[in-house]
Amino acid sequence: MKKIMIIIILILIIFIVFFLINKNAGNQIYDNQIILFFSQTCIHCQNVKKFIIENDISQKLVFEEKDVSNSENLDVLNKLAKRCNLSRDISIPFLWNGNSCILGDVDIINFLKEKTKNN
Repeated sequence: MKKIMIIIILILIIFIVFFLINKNAGNQIYDNQIILFFSQTCIHCQNVKKFIIENDISQKLVFEEKDVSNSENLDVLNKLAKRCNLSRDISIPFLWNGNSCILGDVDIINFLKEKTKNN
């Protein structure tokens, strides 16, 4: 009986450790990665895209663009917004700068200007 209890406790410990590792692994995936979330129909997103094109930002800064019309991209946006303690009703454009969230075309453009001013 004592051996069975030890085995059950070990299995529970392994399960808990596995669960905690998997839970935290998803949070670290996007650390130090810049991601711009946008929509093709969003006017403010188009302002950011225009700035990126006119200033060759893609040549000066490594970042990823994700269209939120794709449900997987929207899920990523929601996970990152949750890390910033934002609600699910998030406006776009939305930029994840590797460790925090930036909302709105003006703030995103200012971030991009600051990140690329020496390039």
